[in-house]
Amino acid sequence: MAPYSFIMWSPLLGAAAWLAVAAYLLTQQRYRTWTEVFFLGLCLGAGAYGVSDAIFFNMGDPASARIAATASLTSLTFASLFIFLYGVSLYHRFRGLLLLALLPVGFFVVTFYEEMFSGFTSLSEGGAPYVPVYNPTWLYPWIVVLGTLVLGGMYGVLRTFLELRSLSPRVARRIGITLLGLLVAVIAGSATNTYLAVTGNPAPPLFSTALVLPGVLIFFAVTPSALERLNTALLRRTASQYDIKGAFLTFSDGTLIGSRLVPEERMIDPDSFSATLDVIQNFMRTSFPTLRGKWLKSIRHGDYTLVMERGGHTFLTLVLGGEENDQLRRKMIESLNGFEAANEEVLVKWRGVAKDARGVDELLSTMLSVS
Repeated sequence: MAPYSFIMWSPLLGAAAWLAVAAYLLTQQRYRTWTEVFFLGLCLGAGAYGVSDAIFFNMGDPASARIAATASLTSLTFASLFIFLYGVSLYHRFRGLLLLALLPVGFFVVTFYEEMFSGFTSLSEGGAPYVPVYNPTWLYPWIVVLGTLVLGGMYGVLRTFLELRSLSPRVARRIGITLLGLLVAVIAGSATNTYLAVTGNPAPPLFSTALVLPGVLIFFAVTPSALERLNTALLRRTASQYDIKGAFLTFSDGTLIGSRLVPEERMIDPDSFSATLDVIQNFMRTSFPTLRGKWLKSIRHGDYTLVMERGGHTFLTLVLGGEENDQLRRKMIESLNGFEAANEEVLVKWRGVAKDARGVDELLSTMLSVS
């Protein structure tokens, strides 16, 4: 065991890097759009892979090693799935059909324990650490599925990088860092498994140790300023997908704080509009108790879509033609957070007087100018 004493725990270095990125994203509330959820899932999957590997390398018998190895491959599989979902949703509007990727992933996850391992080889005369002996009948199809998912996700990130390179070189560099981090993560996470599969020779347990490097790269790519610039650039790229007709800002009790419409748009009275939205929200929460604490995110009628985002005290609603996307929602969230930060005292002691709030016109004008 002595020659491997450091390496047996070294996967925790990679796990710490990726879990630190996940914790940072959670503190920044970067989980309110599909793209953000998928990236967060990728970080958690990579972190879980490192933790599982560290546990696996310290198991003292083959039966325990099998359980830990199953957890390790499951984490790696879900991390690959989230790479795919993140890359595709970053480049194009997320579609529900992408969830079909869950089918092969789910199939392999439920078969790992019984079918994937032919046995385990000890590297230290009958004790930890162990390395797996894979069943090639199941291993090679699994590698094909993971390769397809990873290449699909990397393709989406690469296409985004190429399109943003002319719009914003600085943002493109950040995307390039993310792309490099994902590429290194894939190579580092699969190198030893591939070596074992091809050669059948036991190898030092380095499966997820090298994940620390891409974890550090990704951490520097997700700073607040970098994420804001990225979203701004993506907004410019996707602005043609929708046409914003109006913006409404309401307090959580349904009181209208402000509204702005494009000049050519004719709509109902803004106060009646906000009151109707509040009635719909209350109806949904009353009729479906499981929705309490949640809010209606969108309503589609004909060619129009109402897109809603919630802050701590207020709601921002956009009326648009066309299709919403994650970048528009992120812009709504950031604008709403900025408004509430500037009006925290007023909103906490809200009197129902709209003129008490500052920056309402600026917020609504900013949202109308996005399209």
